[in-house]
Amino acid sequence: MTRPPAFQETIAPPPLAWAVLAGLLLLPIGFMSAVLARDPRAASVLVPAMVFVLALVAVLVWPCRLRLDSRGLHLRHGLFRHTVAAADLDPSRWRRIDLDHEREARPLLRTMGTGLPRFRGGWYRLRDRRRAFVLLNRWAPAWIYEPATGPVVLVTPARGQALVEAIRTLGRG
Repeated sequence: MTRPPAFQETIAPPPLAWAVLAGLLLLPIGFMSAVLARDPRAASVLVPAMVFVLALVAVLVWPCRLRLDSRGLHLRHGLFRHTVAAADLDPSRWRRIDLDHEREARPLLRTMGTGLPRFRGGWYRLRDRRRAFVLLNRWAPAWIYEPATGPVVLVTPARGQALVEAIRTLGRG
C-alpha cells in the first residue's frame, strides 16, 4: 500500500500565459485552414501534424506538479523533472523571496523548459548564473531552495510555508 504524499500541489500557468499560448496556436490553425480550403487533399498531412503540435504543447505546459513524499521532493513540468532526495532536503535552506526585489534569483536563460508571460517552468540559469529547476507563476511570494550541492529549486506554491513544514516533519520522521 502506498502512502499519500506529505505535500502535493499543482502550479498552474496564469490566464495570461494560456491566452498567449492560445494566440500562438491560432496562427498554425489559421494557416492549416487556408491550405485545406485550397486543397482538401492536404488534410492527410496537416491534420496529424496539427494534432501532434497540440499534444506536444499540452505535454510541455500543463502538468506542473510539486510532490513531497518519503523519497523526496518531486518537481514535474511536462517532460522536465527534478527530484531532491529526502536525505538532501534541509528545511533551513528554504527561504521565501520576492523576485521583484531579489533580481539575482530571477530566471534568465531557459535551458530546457517553457517560458510564457508570468510563467516559467523547467530548467533555467538564474541571473547569478546558478542552475535551477523552476516552477513559477508569479514573482512573489516565491520559495527558493539553495542546497549545498546541486541545482537550486525556485517555486511558487500557494502553500509555501506548509511545504517547508512538511519537509521539516519528513526530516524528523
